[in-house]
Amino acid sequence: MILNDVEYLRKKIVSKNLFGSDTSLANIVLLEPKYNIKIHIKNDFVLRQYYGENNRFGYAFPYKLKQSSSDYLKNAIKYIISQTESDSNIQFCLCTSEQKDEINKTLELYFPSLKVNWKTTRDDCDYIYLREKLDKLSGTALQKKKNHVFKFMRTYENLWEYKQFPQNDIAEDIIQIEEEWYKERS
Repeated sequence: MILNDVEYLRKKIVSKNLFGSDTSLANIVLLEPKYNIKIHIKNDFVLRQYYGENNRFGYAFPYKLKQSSSDYLKNAIKYIISQTESDSNIQFCLCTSEQKDEINKTLELYFPSLKVNWKTTRDDCDYIYLREKLDKLSGTALQKKKNHVFKFMRTYENLWEYKQFPQNDIAEDIIQIEEEWYKERS
């Protein structure tokens, strides 16, 4: 994805009802190579197509590009059909139960012969923690996270500092860290 696409999407995406870490524009850009994501930018929607193995394969729930577009999901599914070899079964991934229901309703209404084989893969689920639990990291369920924090503190002692974003201008720092992280894993 090129910078112009990112800037265009940042301005145009209607993010209402998009949940999960996979819907963050930053994550899409950063994880594009890792999960082999192809972005389809159309008139009233954006589709993310995952070419990963097993669980990350298929289309994610589309982004809406126009607030007034009530047919964006129908248009996105029509586009998916045009891109798919078999028109009897299409594949989605990383959808919430609400998004799944929305897709199923759209299929019933406009594409009754199409079916989606839904399966949940725990590895692709986001985990939500209460702020208070993360603040204290108490209990056995969060012991691994607590160990990571202690290891970080021992390893880096006085070599780090805390800065708030966006109050401090740290955008360049963030980009540098992300680039280093990506290089280490490429």
